Amino acid sequence: MSLVSFPDVSAVYDGREHKAVIQGTLPSGVTVSYRNNALTDAGKKTAVASFKGEDDHLPIPDMEAKLEVTKADVSGITFSDKTVTYDGLPHSLSIEGALPLGTTVSYDVSGKVNAGEY
Repeated sequence: MSLVSFPDVSAVYDGREHKAVIQGTLPSGVTVSYRNNALTDAGKKTAVASFKGEDDHLPIPDMEAKLEVTKADVSGITFSDKTVTYDGLPHSLSIEGALPLGTTVSYDVSGKVNAGEY
């Protein structure tokens, strides 16, 4: 087991699930199972890797790894005013820039046709 490690995982929020996994090769007859080992939203937790060996193995202590997902930085996004001349067609506003993966935007006012301020 001296060549097996369980490294910490650090990621920026991307909407995907992140897990820690053991590194190295388990000795013959040893299996691993994980507890508390999934993090999608921003936060921290401690994952546990438990090992089970065949009857001829001494007990193998658990290993722990820190999981951390940090908040995504939403920058470079603009939402600008827009002035249009009435033409009977619907008009709307939208953001400019690229949202980080896993981030969405919704609008309260869109598709306005009549003259006025919205």
